[in-house]
Amino acid sequence: MAIVTIQRRVPIIRANLKIYRESQELLREDAWKIDHDIAILCFEAQDKIQMGLALFAQILRLDENYSELLLSDKIPQIPEVETAIPELCSEWHSTFLPLLSVVNFLEGQRHSVDGADEFRKGLRQAESILTPDQEFFEHPKLWAMGDEAVEFNRKGLTEDLFEGLE
Repeated sequence: MAIVTIQRRVPIIRANLKIYRESQELLREDAWKIDHDIAILCFEAQDKIQMGLALFAQILRLDENYSELLLSDKIPQIPEVETAIPELCSEWHSTFLPLLSVVNFLEGQRHSVDGADEFRKGLRQAESILTPDQEFFEHPKLWAMGDEAVEFNRKGLTEDLFEGLE
């Protein structure tokens, strides 16, 4: 995984160097073109973010629909689907993670990138899905959240999830 991550950074760095090199050339010619090129990059990043979020939503719906049907005994267990869902999630994450560098670059240039927060949330969610349960559920932060939830419940600050289901 580390090798893949390192390898994926190379084209991003090259792209950033190209942007910088081109921006230096443009400074000599027409400075206004820099903002135009970055704005175009911003629009392209926003389009890719929307495509990525739509694809990730499809993966999540597949997982949700499969789990719902399986748990309600409407379908038998399908091993191919059970292995495909985390594979799709991993493929989505590795495909769209490099886009985060572009988003960070644009935001560093003080440009607003529509969907950036939701995109970061999707990446974190994919990472959570891909993290083995043993690692995920043994995290001290999670323990603290559980303790806090119990305390909120004791103080009556939570709602009954089963209210009205009888």
